[in-house]
Amino acid sequence: LANRERFLNVSVVPLPATRRSPVHFLVQFEDVSPRKPVASAVTESNLSDATREHLEALESELRFTKENLQATIEELETSNEELQATNEELLASNEELQSTNEELHSVNEELYTVNAEYQKKIEEQTELTQDMNNLLKSTEVHTMFLDEHLCIRKFTPRMAEVFNLIDSDVGRKVHGFAHTIHCENLVEKLEEVLRTSSMLEEDVRTAQGDYFLMRILPYLGEIRNAGVVITLVDITVLKVAETRFRNAVEVAPNGMVVVCERGLITLVNSEIERMFGYASRELVGQPLETLLTSDKREVHALLRAEYFRNPVSIRRMGPDAYVWGQRKDGKHIPLDVRVEPIETPRGTQSIAALVDISEHQKLEASLRTQVQQRDRFLATLSHELRNPMAAILTAASVLERIADDSPAVTQPAGVIRRQAAQIATLLDDLLDVSRVTQGKIKLRKENSDLRQLCKDAIEAVQPLLRRHEHRLLFEAPPTPIRSQVDRVRMIQVIENLLTNAIKYTPQQGQIRLMLLARDQEAELRVIDNGCGMSSALLATVFDMFVQSDETLDRSEGGMGVGLTLVRSLLQLHGGTITAHSEGLGKGSEFIARLPTTTETPPSKITRAEFQNPSDVRLVLVEDNDDAREMLATLLSHEGYQVIAVAQTGTEGLHAILELQPDVALLDIGLPELDGYELARRIRGAMGRSIRLVALTGYGRCEDQEAVVAAGFDKHLVKPVGLQDINRVLLTSGQS
Repeated sequence: LANRERFLNVSVVPLPATRRSPVHFLVQFEDVSPRKPVASAVTESNLSDATREHLEALESELRFTKENLQATIEELETSNEELQATNEELLASNEELQSTNEELHSVNEELYTVNAEYQKKIEEQTELTQDMNNLLKSTEVHTMFLDEHLCIRKFTPRMAEVFNLIDSDVGRKVHGFAHTIHCENLVEKLEEVLRTSSMLEEDVRTAQGDYFLMRILPYLGEIRNAGVVITLVDITVLKVAETRFRNAVEVAPNGMVVVCERGLITLVNSEIERMFGYASRELVGQPLETLLTSDKREVHALLRAEYFRNPVSIRRMGPDAYVWGQRKDGKHIPLDVRVEPIETPRGTQSIAALVDISEHQKLEASLRTQVQQRDRFLATLSHELRNPMAAILTAASVLERIADDSPAVTQPAGVIRRQAAQIATLLDDLLDVSRVTQGKIKLRKENSDLRQLCKDAIEAVQPLLRRHEHRLLFEAPPTPIRSQVDRVRMIQVIENLLTNAIKYTPQQGQIRLMLLARDQEAELRVIDNGCGMSSALLATVFDMFVQSDETLDRSEGGMGVGLTLVRSLLQLHGGTITAHSEGLGKGSEFIARLPTTTETPPSKITRAEFQNPSDVRLVLVEDNDDAREMLATLLSHEGYQVIAVAQTGTEGLHAILELQPDVALLDIGLPELDGYELARRIRGAMGRSIRLVALTGYGRCEDQEAVVAAGFDKHLVKPVGLQDINRVLLTSGQS
């Protein structure tokens, strides 16, 4: 009230907030001012009325308070419900927050892992960058990296010297830098590589005289045209070597051609220009096939491609070891070609040496003609010598048979017969070696028991053994040792080994012939206690015309071809031979080995021919008078019925067709009709009812084949002994 002071108690009570209303406050004012004494006029008021009024006021306040309290309680209940709902929402939010927290923990761990990986990558990248920087600084190769605008990104110290670069030049365009290499339009070439993404190579030279191989390559990045890389490789040493190589190629006596993998000629020497008539500028850059004949170029291109795929597979090209070249004027020339691969800075190339072998072929043809003439001469010489030797040998045999054991006749006759036989053996060996060296011997192999062949060879050398009073011991297993061999040639091998042992063993010496079977091989040993061999002789004993100086009997010494023939014949049979000796005076041992066979030989059906010489009616046709008369006399003394002799082929044909003999002995070199034509006519007239035996001085394989082709049953080479004739006419024949 105006101008009156009152004391009040003020209380503020917050009311619970609801979802629909904000927070409220209950403000209460309580008057506590001291009451002044009422005037005496009112002291006499009614106490009960005051009390009643006071109670009514209190009841009114109490009702108001209850109502407020009830409203407050309702609001509290509402607020409690809302608080419970809020609490539930908070619990749900809390659970979500906990789940989110766990996810955040997981994400945090992943971030830690990723961070660690990034950290490791950063360390690796840092290390790689350091390695790259150290590599660029330490390498001797000139390298520079340029971006897509040809701005410098990185460079090596060596390249810095060439372009006068410093570290601060990184990021600047390369256009403005002066360099020391002689290369025109370098920037244009860089731009071309950047544009086309193709590599460019070029040989360049610096102002100091050094040579470099410049390579400009596209920078290989995630995007096209990301930049270029330029490198310089020092090829000064290679250039010097190339200069020397070019000089060596130029001074080579042969034609030299260098060819790249594409088959293009990169270098030729002056000899090629001379051989083919081209200038060097006309050939460089052209296909190699330009130098070959047109019909062989396509095949050669395929061959060249195969060569560059596998250089080892082809060293020498062309049939018969040569190819045909073609000159500029179209003339063909034979070439001997040798090819070798060479490595160059531009990859693998090949160098070919070409030799014009025109003169070589002429010389070869001349030598071949000379060899043929030599063979004809030897064959003719053999034939011409065999005819008189046949007469001499036959005459000596006749003398021995009619001498009635008179030493004055039998001894000279024996000497004549032995020496004539020795001359025939020497001729046989010489001709056989000639045929072997030319590959003209044809073996007639059959399944043979080597024991029997050894016995046949021993029988053949018995006269020599008796003359030298040697003792021969033959050791062989009781079961057969079989091998596919030419019986005649293998007996010749064993006989030559025994004869060699006899010649080099002193009188009354001992020789051992041993036949063993070892690991699918037959081993033949010939051991003597003769003069032995030095180590120097052992190394060459099987060479042609090699003989020991210790020959004991030069009267029977050969020409040094026997052991050569033995080795050659054994090699033709797939065998080998070795020689051993402890030294001079300690004897020698020869060991021959042959492959054996387990096959059983086919059974033979035999039919008896002639049992006795008296059963045989024969006609002899021989143009040499002495040989004809002596052989006819010898056959007659042996008991054969020599019903006719003839000098020419025509006479022999008439006699044989008229008399119908059992056997005809025919010389080959006959006048009028030769022995081949004579045999063919006899076969045409009489069929197989007559046995035809060829007597000839020709003993070559082709001569034997010609004899068989003409229809002869047997082939005897002069001089012919009575033993040979008996073996052919009186032994059983196969049917």
